[in-house]
Amino acid sequence: MTGPFCADCGTEAQSVLGMDAGLRDPSHSFAQVWSCGVCQDAWCLADPDTGAPIGTPAGPETRNARELLQERRLDPIIRQAGNGAGAQKLAASRLVGFLADKLELPREAAEIACLDLEQCRAAWKALSGVDYDQVAKWARTERKRPAKPKPLPAPTMQERATAAEAARALRAALAEPAEWGEPGTMHADLARPRRGMWFTTWSKLPGLLRENDRYSHECLPGWTYSRDELAAEMIPDLEALAERGVRPTQATTPATTGAAA
Repeated sequence: MTGPFCADCGTEAQSVLGMDAGLRDPSHSFAQVWSCGVCQDAWCLADPDTGAPIGTPAGPETRNARELLQERRLDPIIRQAGNGAGAQKLAASRLVGFLADKLELPREAAEIACLDLEQCRAAWKALSGVDYDQVAKWARTERKRPAKPKPLPAPTMQERATAAEAARALRAALAEPAEWGEPGTMHADLARPRRGMWFTTWSKLPGLLRENDRYSHECLPGWTYSRDELAAEMIPDLEALAERGVRPTQATTPATTGAAA
């Protein structure tokens, strides 16, 4: 199982016993936790049944900010929904969605146990003066909106390593044609000749695909590039993914026809 990333420094956490992570609460001594190896006293509990992290590891300052946010901002709004367990559960779910919208985060990243310190501060401001009627109104409006594409999960360390190797190999191939390797080409007949597609891959560039005159890479799902954009955009996108875990957010320029390798 891939570990969660520390909310304070971004390091991938490791699964250890509470006593090994320095937890002072005796009830957590033999519990499984996810602990950051860089930040002192940065941890989160693991689900006792699955071992999955409950939130993201964080140090005392961030954990305190999360607790204060829950106590002073979320809980009062949730109580306004009524005393029934069902009503409060619905209110809590709506509130997470409301907060995700205000902070521009994926819903799963807007859970209080996942927020970093700056996000806690932003959430505090976003919920200032908000009551449950506003949250319920937002939820009713949100149901009428077209569904948003599900965001991709954070890249794993293996994906980042693969992206680093892909960037290196592509840079070498653009400098030396022999580094592309042997091409493999397939034609897909889509019943109408003008809609036929040519697919090309190269033996020394795993993950790279050309569809007609557009290029894509398995490390960058959803993005396509022209021939001229391989050096200008694809390689920087791969390097950003490898070095900082950042996926591209800006669309590439309109398609242009370039010479094929």
